[in-house]
Amino acid sequence: MVEANTAEESLRLCRERYASVLPSDAEVVAVEQPAQESHAFAKFIGTLKIDRLVEFWREGLAEYRRDRDLKDGIE
Repeated sequence: MVEANTAEESLRLCRERYASVLPSDAEVVAVEQPAQESHAFAKFIGTLKIDRLVEFWREGLAEYRRDRDLKDGIE
């Protein structure tokens, strides 16, 4: 990740930063992505609030995060 004041400068910095790891024929280009008015899943917010499967998933995810953090030495 790079930070710059202009798009051109950020592309230049990306090219410089990744030049040593990219193949010599690789090309770094800017890709424009249209802004979305809202997140793609925004219409589902709140619909699964009391679903038992979602709660089970959340607990499993939390357990996984705890295990990974312990393995990675993060407390």
